[in-house]
Amino acid sequence: MDAGIVALLGAAIGVLGAAVGAGGAVGAAAVTGRHQAKNQRTQAQRESRRHVYADFLRRVHEYMATTLDTVPTDPEALKEALHATMREIDHAISLIAIEGPEAVVRSANRIFQHLRSHESAMAEWLATPEGDHHTLEGMEIDINRSIADFQTKARASLDNMN
Repeated sequence: MDAGIVALLGAAIGVLGAAVGAGGAVGAAAVTGRHQAKNQRTQAQRESRRHVYADFLRRVHEYMATTLDTVPTDPEALKEALHATMREIDHAISLIAIEGPEAVVRSANRIFQHLRSHESAMAEWLATPEGDHHTLEGMEIDINRSIADFQTKARASLDNMN
């Protein structure tokens, strides 16, 4: 074979090899880019859920602190404060319903039901403070158990997003 043809063939193979290599690099970059974008979306969704869950718990703890730290000198003001906090908790649950998952939503709703019962019992107790407040104490135990359940489910939800 002529040396010129061999040189031309070698150059053509070199160009072809460079094109294949460049195509492979572009393909690898595209796959890496898609993987990175997916990880960023997952992280953003995780942060959104974490924020919603934490806000809900903050409001629940605010409710509990209001009932435990307040000497009922003004029962009407206390009832209004509890009712306002319950509206905030209800709003927070609507955000949890958007973020999910369903197990966390159910757990948040369970807390809300316990708090709603507690709010009613608290209103009755404020109307007759000499009455038995052991019912309230039992409800607070149920609320704390429900909070622990919510925290467990929320943590599992966030961990499963990785």
